[in-house]
Amino acid sequence: MECKNLMEELVDMRIDDLMGAIDMCRCPQCREDVKAYALNHLAPCYVTSNKGSVFSRFTAQTAQHQAEVASILIRAIEIVRKSPRHESAMQQV
Repeated sequence: MECKNLMEELVDMRIDDLMGAIDMCRCPQCREDVKAYALNHLAPCYVTSNKGSVFSRFTAQTAQHQAEVASILIRAIEIVRKSPRHESAMQQV
């Protein structure tokens, strides 16, 4: 198994639902900006084995951990929504 950041998977699992719940552009640029902000503000969770992956996934399912990921994603969404970096033509995506 290669070195993998499980936090990125958790963000990917939640980002589309949260962006959809908040009225904002969902173009690829905005999505990646939200993802980058969130990952820069969450502790990484790197694993290199299946055993480590299973343990980390179990730990990541706690309510506190899920709330932390959602909170940071919502903060990221609000920041990107206020200052999008895409061109105006892309807003309709």
